[in-house]
Amino acid sequence: MSKCHRTIGKLLFGLLVFTALTRPVVAQGAPLAPGTTIFTLDLSRTPVGDFPASLEMRKGIMEVVLKNGVPMLKASAASEFLITLPQVLPADFTLEFDLVPKRGSNPHDLSFEGTPTINQGSASAHVLWHATGYLAVIGGGGDTYEAAMPEDLKATLPGVLTHVVAELQGPTLKLYTNGRRHYTLDKQFARGRVLRVFLGAQDAGTEAVYLAGLRITTGSGLGIVAAQAGLPTRTPPPPGQPAPKVTPPSGSPSPGVPPSQPTGVSSGGPVVSPPQTAGPVHTSGSATGNAARCAPGSATGAPPLNYQVAGGRVGGAVLGWWVEANAEYLVERSPDPGDGSRSWTRLTSSCDSPDGMIRWQLLWEDGQYYPVISLVDAYPGVRLDAPYVYRLTVIHADGTSGSSEAPYTTSGGVFPSSPIAAVNGHTVKIAADVSYCTTPPMRCDPWMMEFLVTSSSVGFQYSSRQPWVDSYDPSLPLTVPGGVEGAFAFTISGVPSGTHTFTLTAIYQPDIKVAAGSVTVVVP
Repeated sequence: MSKCHRTIGKLLFGLLVFTALTRPVVAQGAPLAPGTTIFTLDLSRTPVGDFPASLEMRKGIMEVVLKNGVPMLKASAASEFLITLPQVLPADFTLEFDLVPKRGSNPHDLSFEGTPTINQGSASAHVLWHATGYLAVIGGGGDTYEAAMPEDLKATLPGVLTHVVAELQGPTLKLYTNGRRHYTLDKQFARGRVLRVFLGAQDAGTEAVYLAGLRITTGSGLGIVAAQAGLPTRTPPPPGQPAPKVTPPSGSPSPGVPPSQPTGVSSGGPVVSPPQTAGPVHTSGSATGNAARCAPGSATGAPPLNYQVAGGRVGGAVLGWWVEANAEYLVERSPDPGDGSRSWTRLTSSCDSPDGMIRWQLLWEDGQYYPVISLVDAYPGVRLDAPYVYRLTVIHADGTSGSSEAPYTTSGGVFPSSPIAAVNGHTVKIAADVSYCTTPPMRCDPWMMEFLVTSSSVGFQYSSRQPWVDSYDPSLPLTVPGGVEGAFAFTISGVPSGTHTFTLTAIYQPDIKVAAGSVTVVVP
C-alpha cells in the first residue's frame, strides 16, 4: 500500500482558510470592551518547519506545516507551549481552538490552564479534551469532573478539523465542541498573563495533532459557532468578492448573529445546537412555522450573498451562504438531465423546525465577524454519481426574493481493498480498508459500517451496525486488522466453530450504501 493511500486527508467543503490577525497592542491595565481580541495565533508569518515566535515552546516536537494548503502547527509528540498575554485575563473571556485531533490514541488531544506550569489547585482549573476519550476538569475547586466524549462525536471527530470553545464567566466554565455544549461547571480558572496549552500527539503520522487556530477574546458567547461534524469552521466567499457588510437588526446580539437563528440566547450569549446524532437528517414530520415567510413572492430582489455549493463527500452537496438581516431562505434540489429542465424538490427552509441549517460566525480578513449558514444535503432521494442543481432562494425583509442555482454531481464511494480478518479462538476481528470518494478523489469515511453473516456452515447468524472509527495501530503489520491507517476494525466474540462469511457495507448519509466486500473465516 502506498504512502499516499495511507495519508490522504478528508475534505468536506473546500479548504479551511484561517485568517490570522496581528496581535493587538493593549496598554497594561487598560479596560477591554467585550469582543476585543486579546490574542490570535498568526501562523501565516511563520515559515514552514519553524515554530511561531509568538509562543514559547516548553516541551515536545512542534513545527508549522501546510496541511491541505493551510498553515497549521503540527505536534508530533506530547507537546506544550506557553502564551504570554498583553495583560491579565478578564473575568469574562472566550477561548477558541481550531484543531485536527489524532486518530484515537492517548493522551488527551488538548488541554489548557492559566498557569505557567501544571497547578490544578483549587484556584486553577486544568481543562482536558480528548476526541476519542474523556472530557475532564482537574482543579478549580470541588471534585474533578470527568465525562466520556459522546459516542457520535467519538466516531466523527478523529482526523477532522474541529472547533473547541471554552467560555469563562467569573467562576463559571462552559465547554463546547462544534457548537454542542458539554457542560457548565462552577470552576475557578486562573487569570494571569499566561495561557499554557498542551497538544497530546503520539507520532508524526495519524497520531499527530494539528492546531489551525487559537483565539482569545473578551466577553463570552462571541465564539460559539454551530458546525456539524466534518464541516469546516471558516470558509471564505468566492475569490474576488468583497466581504459584505451585514447590519444586524436592532437588539440582535453582537457581532452579527443571524436574525433567523432559533432562540436560545442566555446570559452567556447565543448558543446554536447542531444535530445531536451522527445520522441522516430528515424533514418529514418537521414542524413548520410561519411558512408564508419562506414563500417567494412575485417581486424580484437581489440573489443570495456568496452562495456556494461544494462536496468532497459521498451523498448530497454541502451548501453555504452569507446571511442577510431579517431574511428567510428556501433550499431546493433538482436532477440535472442536461437539457435545462428542472424538477424541484423542497429540502428545507428557515421556517422549518428543525431546519437543518448550521449557523456560525465567519472571521473575515477585515477583522470582523459575519453570520453565515452551512447546509449538508443529507435528505432522501440522493443517488450516487448523479448530476443535480441546487437552488437557494432568499426572501428579503421587504418581500422581494432572489434565487441562485449551482450544479453539483454527487460522488461515488469505493473501497480499493477487500476486508481482512483474523481469528483468535472464538473471537473474530474484521477490518474494512479506507473508503474513497471517486469525485473528487479523496478519502471519505462512512458514518456507519454494517456487518452481516451471509453464510455459515453451522447456521450462525449475526448482524450489527457500528459508527465508523479509525482503528489504526502503527505497531501492527499491514496484513492484520487495524494495521492500515483509516481501516475500521471490529471485534466479534463468541463465534462458533465453522466457516462463516461476513459481508461489510458502508453507510453514508442519507442511508446510501456502498459495498465494502466480504471475507470468509474458519473458526476451529
